[in-house]
Amino acid sequence: MRGTVTDEAGAVLATVERGWTCEEDGWEWVRSLGAVEGVLPPWTPVQVQGSVARCWGREYDLNGALPQSITTQGQELLSAPMTLTARVGGEDVDLIGREAQ
Repeated sequence: MRGTVTDEAGAVLATVERGWTCEEDGWEWVRSLGAVEGVLPPWTPVQVQGSVARCWGREYDLNGALPQSITTQGQELLSAPMTLTARVGGEDVDLIGREAQ
């Protein structure tokens, strides 16, 4: 197996080679990853009520295309609901909730 690190211009900065063999069933451990039913401790399942998802002390209000509210440990992180606006012909146009033209 060989790994090569290059910079943006493609010049090689480092190369590492290691011998490795894989027996016929050598990938079985990979196929079994994520095969556990449920959520493993210490994590807890995401709780959803209406448009609000809660997990690990965080709350996400996803009522719309973008979050309306994000709180962590009871503290609001957004000063206002998220919006998506584009400048078209020198004028701001709200892109959420509009039909594509």
